[in-house]
Amino acid sequence: MLTIQIVGFIGILLILVIVLSRFKKKQLSLFEFISWTILWIFLGLLAIFPSLMMDLARLLGVGRGVDVIIYIALFLIFYLIFKINIRMEKMDQDITKIVKEVALREIKKK
Repeated sequence: MLTIQIVGFIGILLILVIVLSRFKKKQLSLFEFISWTILWIFLGLLAIFPSLMMDLARLLGVGRGVDVIIYIALFLIFYLIFKINIRMEKMDQDITKIVKEVALREIKKK
């Protein structure tokens, strides 16, 4: 095993511990917990067995294993940006609703 593989695998184990901890504290839903766990286990396997990435690249019709990693990373980044955007819009709507309710209460008091 190369040093980078060992460091990567240890880093992934630490991240899995953080994911488990956040799930236990109810900061992650079951779906999020399972999704993140699957992702990090998959990345851990790739750290230990980098040849799997070449097999995956061939299966997907991509030239190199690194290209697959880049495509997956871009997909995840866009998905997370989309998810964050939806949450921000929901928070904006919630704040607007709260402000309206407070304003109406203030008007009724006067």
